[in-house]
Amino acid sequence: MSSFAVVSIAAGAGHVRAASAIVAAAHARGHQASAWEGLEFAPRTFRAVYGPGYLKLIQEHPWWWAGMYKATNRGIPSGLSRVRQALERRALRSLVTRLQEDAPRAIVCTHFLPAHVLARALPGVPVWAVVTDIDLHAVWLQPGTAGICVATDELAWRARVRGYEGRIAVTGIPIMPGFSQRIIAGTPVLDSQRPVVALLSGGHGIGDLVHLAERILDLPDRPQVIALAGRNLILQERLRALNRADLHVLGFLEQPETVLARADVAVGKPGGLTTAECLALGLPLVAVGSIPGQEEANADYLAARGAGIKAADQDAAIYHVGRLLYDRMAHRRMARKALFHARPRAADAVLDAVLARSVG
Repeated sequence: MSSFAVVSIAAGAGHVRAASAIVAAAHARGHQASAWEGLEFAPRTFRAVYGPGYLKLIQEHPWWWAGMYKATNRGIPSGLSRVRQALERRALRSLVTRLQEDAPRAIVCTHFLPAHVLARALPGVPVWAVVTDIDLHAVWLQPGTAGICVATDELAWRARVRGYEGRIAVTGIPIMPGFSQRIIAGTPVLDSQRPVVALLSGGHGIGDLVHLAERILDLPDRPQVIALAGRNLILQERLRALNRADLHVLGFLEQPETVLARADVAVGKPGGLTTAECLALGLPLVAVGSIPGQEEANADYLAARGAGIKAADQDAAIYHVGRLLYDRMAHRRMARKALFHARPRAADAVLDAVLARSVG
């Protein structure tokens, strides 16, 4: 039996959910594993920048974020990189101390920040990075990590040509085991004779779900709508204020698979975990409101493989939802392609890579 520390950063919900999936897979296989949220050990100011600061940036200044994403992907000047590394080491030094005391056999990071810091601070412990989007930004490819887990063969090739010296494993994006079982349970009570559309806004409830919900409810096929508004209480209130009988508003769910498994089509932000979860369920995703950078890459991946649709705007999204609800053959083709490209056991694949090359 081996012990793992799985470290995430709560900059968006996906990194934490991926960590939870790896911990669950480890426990199912009889290994000791503990989840660590890196920002809990950081000073308040640093937490504000990486948590609420990041969310504010992508919501209010998305094109500024796009510019930063592209610029840093080309490389950060060495002087600035040294300053950043020093700040990160100082911010996470309490986490380093705690992990030294815990003495795990291996550390798996679902965010690049702890991977950078821990690989340098704990050279005797293999540190793996798990990329949680279908993209590969340069910040993930730092020296010192034992290996990196990526979603596709293309990303593995991109890591190699960029000169990454650690091990590279193609695993997929880790998702909870329930997504491989398509369990249908729980509320809300739905009419089984009518289609269901799931509106997705990520764990933090980002995006204009209110306008989307109104327009989808008015489509000719009279769909029922489940709106997953995350932790955004204001968005939940605005959706409930529509007072539509076929609109079911839910907050953050620990087990979203029990709801998504009931949907015929999903609409919303293509976060890395959301994308992987929809693929595992064979659920066509109409991607709209993508964050420039990583989420656009996720949407491009779906569209290129016929496993989803990248909508230019909300008008296009409504059109594609209506088409998929009306054209059941097109819907079945897209669902089959989604399942073909799914990696529902990605968390186990991550463990296999770490065990084979770090612990065994």
